[in-house]
Amino acid sequence: MQQWLAAGADYVIVLTDIHGTEFTSADDAKQKILTWVNHHPKVRAHVALRDFEAWLIPYWDDLCKIAGKKAPKPAGPPEKVNHAKPPAHRIRALFTQGNRNYTKPVTARAILSKHGLERAVEACPELKALTDTILYFARDSPSSSS
Repeated sequence: MQQWLAAGADYVIVLTDIHGTEFTSADDAKQKILTWVNHHPKVRAHVALRDFEAWLIPYWDDLCKIAGKKAPKPAGPPEKVNHAKPPAHRIRALFTQGNRNYTKPVTARAILSKHGLERAVEACPELKALTDTILYFARDSPSSSS
């Protein structure tokens, strides 16, 4: 990360997930990452809880349509869904039941290009924090004022 800043990057945004990592929580991940970069003021750390697919759960009905299979939406806040089966596994299982292939970039693009991020941002505090950081840096960036 330091090399990106040294190379002229205005800011660095780190995004990781905590499913299957050495991090014990979102706060633990953010603190460790910031420690690794000596709390550099131009670095922000963010976390996709469990995995990226948590941010697709607010679009469950759309996932069901694409998968060709109806299934009940996982209960609870999307970023807290796990119960020994993280969101990525749930979505992959939904597609398997519908005899379809799940490809994260293709499916995410199909949903988000149609609906945008708003629904997920409203339901997912970690995603909201990430988008707030992106918007803040975009406004504050020296290149945005030219």
